[in-house]
Amino acid sequence: MSRGYPSGGRLIRGILVPLSPLWKRGKKDEMWASSHTLATMIEAFTRLRVDSGYDGEVFVGTVSRRKGGKFRPHKSHRTGLDIDIRLPVLPTIPLETYPTAEAVDWPALWELIKAFLDTGQVSVIFLDERLQEHLYWAARWDGKTPEELAPIIHWPRKGKKWESIIQHARGHKGHIHVRLLCGPNEALCRPGRAETLERRGWVEPRPSAKDSRDGARARREAWLLSMRGVDSETGEDEP
Repeated sequence: MSRGYPSGGRLIRGILVPLSPLWKRGKKDEMWASSHTLATMIEAFTRLRVDSGYDGEVFVGTVSRRKGGKFRPHKSHRTGLDIDIRLPVLPTIPLETYPTAEAVDWPALWELIKAFLDTGQVSVIFLDERLQEHLYWAARWDGKTPEELAPIIHWPRKGKKWESIIQHARGHKGHIHVRLLCGPNEALCRPGRAETLERRGWVEPRPSAKDSRDGARARREAWLLSMRGVDSETGEDEP
């Protein structure tokens, strides 16, 4: 189970991420997760392999140490909820090649991210803002509209980073950092699951579902107004 905040918590009775045909894993002592994280990984990677048919290699580099806690050089990865996944490269690129923008298989990365979003368990995903444009157009090629992508990918906007799931963070050029929501039964995990969903304006833990995305910004604005004691249901003639 995850206990505390990602940047200051612990992992209680961590589970070793197993060897699997779904993924290739990194060093054993950096591959410990909560049961909630492991179940979400299995669901997401199964969606990726079955729904999209992607059969390329996906490398999971870092999750957490066995008991969580401080994990240099990372600022987080302390509670088993953070997953570093190397950007998948094109089939014509040697697997050991560093995934530069020209080498990345952007449609495959979008399918991977979409598979995680469809689990309904993602809190935030970190990716350098200079790479988000490539991901954005891969998603558009997949048929997503700008309105559908607005609460998912921060690019091409400049401010209000908190409105999007995929956000900029320094040092996230060769991999994505997926942070999951606390598990439903992890009472000591922070920030709490309900708190995160409410702050984001999600009405249900399915941020990739259309019903959750539609009106997310309006729901957040209404929530902010309610926190200030303002009734958002004012009449047309009222200030």
